[in-house]
Amino acid sequence: MVCNSTSSSAPASTRRLSTPSHHQQQELKLKVDNPHAHRAPSQRRTLSCQSPRHCRSLLGRSNLVPETDQGDDSGPDCASSVDVRERKLVVAKAALAAKDAEVQRLKAAHRKQLEAVCQELAVVRAAHRRELKARLTAHARDLRAARFCERHEIAALAASKERELAQLEASREEEIARIEATRDEKMEDLREQDRGLRSQLQWLQDKFARYTSVAERNLLEMRRIFDKSGVSK
Repeated sequence: MVCNSTSSSAPASTRRLSTPSHHQQQELKLKVDNPHAHRAPSQRRTLSCQSPRHCRSLLGRSNLVPETDQGDDSGPDCASSVDVRERKLVVAKAALAAKDAEVQRLKAAHRKQLEAVCQELAVVRAAHRRELKARLTAHARDLRAARFCERHEIAALAASKERELAQLEASREEEIARIEATRDEKMEDLREQDRGLRSQLQWLQDKFARYTSVAERNLLEMRRIFDKSGVSK
């Protein structure tokens, strides 16, 4: 928003202020910051500034009045700047309302899409639930049949094992009777073998004793020879 360089564009009811008072400066700044705060636009008081630089100093720090390169510093109309700002505010509000309407439309469209997706998901879940229920039913039926077959197989296997166990018991009893019948004979054979082993052991011990005595004599003889020859051990 730019203050006009000539006073011809200002309304006829406006008047120039050579040096605005502190109250006027505060009122002008309040109107610029919030033009609808105290009065309606039809009751707005129009004020003129001494120069564009003075106008920018009053409107100032909010960057409402940019630099201008046209005209001189002979006192622009700040009310026109406020009008421009109000018009821009109305345009911005209209644009915001349009954006809000667009957002609401998009929200409604997205809501419809979400409802459609939820319905489709519910249909898919129902189909999956039915399929899973059918699979579980078939699996349970197969499991019951398998358990029935397993029970029969286990019963047949148990009967077979019992027969094998009875046969093993009978053969064990026969083996025990045969061993008892030949036990004395085997014991005599074992005693004979023990006597033979003992005699062999005695012969080996005697032979080892003879070898040991011969080895000791040979060792003493070798030591005696080494001692005579002066060779150390």
